[in-house]
Amino acid sequence: MSDEVNKKKKKRRRKKISTPVFVLGACSAVMSVMLLPTTIILLVGMLPTIAAVFSSRRGRRSQAVSVGAMNFAGCSPFLFQLWL
Repeated sequence: MSDEVNKKKKKRRRKKISTPVFVLGACSAVMSVMLLPTTIILLVGMLPTIAAVFSSRRGRRSQAVSVGAMNFAGCSPFLFQLWL
């Protein structure tokens, strides 16, 4: 019985986030707040990509990548106009 309990406790433990992943996430959160107009344009413009990622079947990620590339190409003129 104790072996089963130990296995269940191990499964319940959270995985620790490595330091580089934490630093990258913190930096991206700070930058998204500092560059709020850019973040809003990309968030709205990339919504179809997010839907394509979640709706695509396993192993068929190429469709989501192509949708993302087209959405980014559609967002880029507005981003350049904003930045200039």
